[in-house]
Amino acid sequence: MNTNVTRNLALGLGAVFVVILLAIGAAGLLGGPPGQPLPSPTTAALPTTPVTTAAPSASASPVASATPLSSLSPNPTPTTELSPSPSASPSPTTSAEPSPSPSASPSPTPASAWQPASGVPRGAQAVIDGGPGFVAVGNSGGDGCPRGGSWTSSNGLDWQAGETFSNAHMISVVRLGQALYAFAQVDNEGCAQARDEGINVYRSTEGTGWELLPMSPAFSSGSRINDVTVAGDTLVAVGTPTEWGDDPDVVRGGVWLSTDGSDWSNGPTQLPGTWTLTSAAAAGSTVVAFGEDPAYPLAWYSNDSGRTWQAGDVEWGFLAYSLDPVAVGNGFVAVGEACCGVPLRSVGVALTSVDGRSWSAPTLAQAQRFPASRGVAVPGGVLALGAKPRFSSNGRDWRAGQALPEHDGERYFLGAAAAGPGVVALATDGAWFLPASSLGTDHWTAAAAPAQRAAQATNYRYFMYTHCGAENARVLLDGSVWLVDPASLHDYGDFASWPPTYNDPQDRGALRLVSADRVRYRSRNGGDVFFDRTNSPPPFPQCA
Repeated sequence: MNTNVTRNLALGLGAVFVVILLAIGAAGLLGGPPGQPLPSPTTAALPTTPVTTAAPSASASPVASATPLSSLSPNPTPTTELSPSPSASPSPTTSAEPSPSPSASPSPTPASAWQPASGVPRGAQAVIDGGPGFVAVGNSGGDGCPRGGSWTSSNGLDWQAGETFSNAHMISVVRLGQALYAFAQVDNEGCAQARDEGINVYRSTEGTGWELLPMSPAFSSGSRINDVTVAGDTLVAVGTPTEWGDDPDVVRGGVWLSTDGSDWSNGPTQLPGTWTLTSAAAAGSTVVAFGEDPAYPLAWYSNDSGRTWQAGDVEWGFLAYSLDPVAVGNGFVAVGEACCGVPLRSVGVALTSVDGRSWSAPTLAQAQRFPASRGVAVPGGVLALGAKPRFSSNGRDWRAGQALPEHDGERYFLGAAAAGPGVVALATDGAWFLPASSLGTDHWTAAAAPAQRAAQATNYRYFMYTHCGAENARVLLDGSVWLVDPASLHDYGDFASWPPTYNDPQDRGALRLVSADRVRYRSRNGGDVFFDRTNSPPPFPQCA
């Protein structure tokens, strides 16, 4: 993907769309509160043209196209060949949200087979298959002082508490060879007895009897780890470093490497250019990671176990807020949340990649109504865990079912693991278990519905990025990129084609679809600008 496109477009759009989501969640559509039906459409649902994946850069070595994976299974070795993907036409699911009238009745969703697990507190952060069956680490509370904990289970349902870790916020647990490694951030706030702050690493063989390894100088007090994966014989931790160098405009994501959990290096010869790396996965020596800062390429990959990094290729009409990659089958699947579908709301997305570099983006028809916060490889496919868990055998066509019991508040998944007994999922409302017998495709009967499309006569809240001028503005929604129509602009001198009453760097207003491929943006301060749908957007120019 062209770095200038991502760098400059997302500099403003990243912040813009975060505000969009907050505004939408708080107040819903302009036409009414969230969850209320849309006005009766006066025209048929709008057609959507798929957005294609950007071609690899000329400087990179040639690889196979990142088409959707045809079959998935845990513990993969990436290949460059894919068998033909099965064709499937998603049918609508039942939902509290309104949706267009389906041509056929949706399949009934089976009763939930998820069961609450006992013995694991809500503070559990990460789980892995290991020890007697499963091992989890997390935070077990304390009187104002952070305290980590560990738990083990042979069946995924009944858990026993193990060691506690003082002054520690637990982050992750992974397996390398015969050993398990747990990671924690040491924080003395609220603690009577101080410890050296930084990253602690603990080692165990069965999930009990954890050994605290010497603190590595590679982790300074300002380092922050967000995720850990294993590439071959190397532990790869990703996050945020303390400093990015002498030039504040040159940012670098944090990457730390170790083969034994004790000796760490933080100096790969080439680091990802992002403020932080939030998630990672590995297959063999290939590591993929996703950054949080939208001003730089979202996807990153390394073919040498994390020692050198390059930007991945993702070109699509959705702006991803969070992605959790999973190594499955003959490649990778990354599930998460993105903006925006029409009406303006976040959607669930899944990217697929054969090699970790080129990522295939979903079309609107492949977007999911409900976002996912965590993915986990299971026999025959991958689970995307969110408000409505989904299952896919190829990373493209998703089936719904086996939803967790409803609860008060918002459930967010923090970690998940699959082993012989089934799947353990750690959520903000506790630990949940899905038996292996419920993982067959017969239990996932209702196909995912695409994001709902808008009636043409409806207005939708929108925050227009104005800092680079109207001639450079564009809209990302409905799985497409929309570019400004120059004929709708006027010359306003120093305001780069925007009238002085428009706010800089972003302006609040509303979008209105006037045809299948044209939208009108109207500012609250007055003034209209029109945008047309395109699937071949030009590079986004730089601006100060």
